[in-house]
Amino acid sequence: RHHTAMKSMLVGRRLLRPAGALAAHARLASPLRAMPHRLACGDMSGARGMCGDAPTEGAGKKELDYSFEGLAFEGGKDLMVRRLKMASVLNLGFAAASAPVLQYITSLSGNGGKGVAMSATLVMFGGTLTGMLTWISGTYVLRIKTLSGGQKLEIATPTIFGGTSFTEIEWHDITKPTSYHPFSTFEAKGSLYYLDEDGTLHDPQLLMKVEEALNRDLAD
Repeated sequence: RHHTAMKSMLVGRRLLRPAGALAAHARLASPLRAMPHRLACGDMSGARGMCGDAPTEGAGKKELDYSFEGLAFEGGKDLMVRRLKMASVLNLGFAAASAPVLQYITSLSGNGGKGVAMSATLVMFGGTLTGMLTWISGTYVLRIKTLSGGQKLEIATPTIFGGTSFTEIEWHDITKPTSYHPFSTFEAKGSLYYLDEDGTLHDPQLLMKVEEALNRDLAD
């Protein structure tokens, strides 16, 4: 009897799990985490070369609904990417502002040549770091909205100063990446785009639509 009572208490605890815990579990079980390797073209594991794989058996049986309109995808690292870009720009600004001060101080001590070299090194380091961060994070998709009854996509990506740039494309513009980048899922109108696997899918068929566009490009 005691064993039965304990079992009932444990079952009751499971049934009374807080709603927040269930929501957190649902987020972790997001279908985006099950992103096919063909789409993870920019992932560091070398899956980029798998973008041309043929679809698995039965993958194309389900008809895709292109009438979805509205917010379709949100990147999971939106705030982090913006802060990273802003930090890189501030670093470059600090380097540019410090260069003349450093030059002035070294000139007073009679080492003007060293001041020029140190100032140039500081500015070059800040510029190189900002350029690299801009190149790496420039493909990150902050969010995707579908427009015109789901026939067009509005893709939001970060700018060099942490702002947002918007680009409109159509489904037939999506192709496999033609140039190397560590973070790239697809290419459209000459630009690379990366879908973060930690993002949120509002259109559950978005990845399948992207995959279909990539496979159509390979077939052509």
